[in-house]
Parts: sequence; structure tokens; C-alpha cells
Amino acid sequence: MPRRESIRGNVPPELSPAEERICKRCKRNGRLYAFLRRHRHELFDEAFEAELTAMYSDSPKGRPPLPPAMLAMVTVLQAADGTSDESAVNEAIFDRRWQMVLGCLGSDEAPSRRGRWWSFGADSSSTTCTCA
Repeated sequence: MPRRESIRGNVPPELSPAEERICKRCKRNGRLYAFLRRHRHELFDEAFEAELTAMYSDSPKGRPPLPPAMLAMVTVLQAADGTSDESAVNEAIFDRRWQMVLGCLGSDEAPSRRGRWWSFGADSSSTTCTCA
């Protein structure tokens, strides 16, 4: 099975200067964004990412799989902001706080399309995670 990209592996734990500025602006409204960015590497440690990866099998067809931790982080952001799947794609494109948390700051494209996030949410509701 090909190794999936890790949300921990593509974003260093240290904040970039741009991320520091965004976190400073999130002190009153948006502390969750700063928290998720600062602690993402702790929330999605190697063991947890391995368990998330094991929940989903690779398919030989279609696009390469997204990191499961990124999909989980989108789910957290959606729940916190009360956004739909379609709105989540737009937030990932236009909201620098979402981009910071998802590790795609400065990108003008979403890390994924709505359908891939929706299928993760639908699948995760019927899958049991044994993490503590």
C-alpha cells in the first residue's frame, strides 16, 4: 500500500512569520484556528495518523488519497464554523485561517474538492476509531 502524505510531514511544527501574524490577529475571534495550527502536530501524532490511514483503503483508481488528518481537520473546522462541504472548499480557498490550519497558506486552490471531503465525512460516521 502506498504511504499517504502526512499532515505532520508537510507542515513544520514551527509557525512561519505569516502564520505568526495570523495567530496574533486571532486572539479575540478565532482562537481555535491558532490553537489548531500550534498543536496540529500533537493532535495528529504518528499513532493517530496511522490509525486514520488504516481506516481507509487505497483505491487503484482516481486521484491520490488526501492525508486523513487533513480531512479530519476540515471536519473540525466545518463543525466549529457551521459550514457545509461546499462552503468548506471556499473557506480553504479564501480564508487564510483555514489555509493556515490545513497547511496550504497562500494557495489559490483548495486542497480538495467538495466530493472528497463529503465522502470522508460519510465514511467516518460509520467507522470506529479506537484512539483514546
